[in-house]
Amino acid sequence: MGVYQRIKQEVKYSMKLIITRHAQTSWNKENPTRLQGIKDTDLSKEGKEQARKLALRLKSHNIELIFTSPLKRALETAQEIKKFHPKAKLIVDENLKELNFGILEGLTDKGIQEKYKEIWEAREKDKFNYKIPGGESYEETEVRALRVLDKIIKTKTIFHQVLPAIKCFQFIFPSIFIG
Repeated sequence: MGVYQRIKQEVKYSMKLIITRHAQTSWNKENPTRLQGIKDTDLSKEGKEQARKLALRLKSHNIELIFTSPLKRALETAQEIKKFHPKAKLIVDENLKELNFGILEGLTDKGIQEKYKEIWEAREKDKFNYKIPGGESYEETEVRALRVLDKIIKTKTIFHQVLPAIKCFQFIFPSIFIG
């Protein structure tokens, strides 16, 4: 049985998996079209409030483990959640970093069109497989995401998970998760 099928089976029968996205960053606020990727940006003032509200919303859940990316925006969000779950183990995993946009990181849509129009057009033709120079493809990001999910489902005693970060999970596995 493949990882995807095992995930569906495990989530359905033995655990509740909650996936969240990090709260708003200063870059999100400044220009929503800016590609952050693995750039380590801070939460904005609003983002800190969003993280607090998310933590309050999850307060009543029995969370035992919190998996997070090492990126500040994800880690700060996870730490806010952990305040209401002091016994939960916080696990920082490099595989939870967002897609590495390589030479496109930090650029806005406009900047990409001005500097790297041909690269962006090539990527748009095959988003899943196209590897951005200096970065990675969605396929490579999916492999990282599956590594983490496999790690989670191998831990049979886990009933609740929180995974801030990696928004690609929302696109790769939209029908599996509760949250």
